[in-house]
Amino acid sequence: MGARSRALRAVKAIARNGQTALVARRPVAAGEPVLRLAGNIVAAPTRYTLQLGEDQHIEPPLVSETPLPSETEDSLWRFTNHSCGANTYVKGRAFVAREPIAEGDEITFDYNTTEYDMAAPFDCWETGSMVRGYAHLSDAERAAIAKYATPHVLRLAEQENDALNVAAA
Repeated sequence: MGARSRALRAVKAIARNGQTALVARRPVAAGEPVLRLAGNIVAAPTRYTLQLGEDQHIEPPLVSETPLPSETEDSLWRFTNHSCGANTYVKGRAFVAREPIAEGDEITFDYNTTEYDMAAPFDCWETGSMVRGYAHLSDAERAAIAKYATPHVLRLAEQENDALNVAAA
């Protein structure tokens, strides 16, 4: 079985806790790409986009609330839910397993690792705290996820810190 065909069977969308969720169809090893990100690149964030760069966001090819029978995995990423204890992170244009993922486990990621300032903040179902993006995290919260934060998020935080240091001088 080729790598592409194996990857295309990595996830499936299911109804879970009143929402659509992605679950692993097979075990996934730590460091293995789980899901590719496909879609249009736009400059401004929306409720449905994922931040890929400072002014670069990817929007899913489809925005339906439920998966369509003909959908490929490339468009299912929009159903990847937030978790503070996420089992994937975004690297380039893919979700990559942070740890081994068992068949049937939900695929999750931490929005604070990709979004600097979210267009549509929401309450975290695990903690009850507001998920608003990396810009709104404490230093301790940032340190806890820095390993998985995307380069653009870290760059924006550094620019913010530089600006604060200049203003304080």
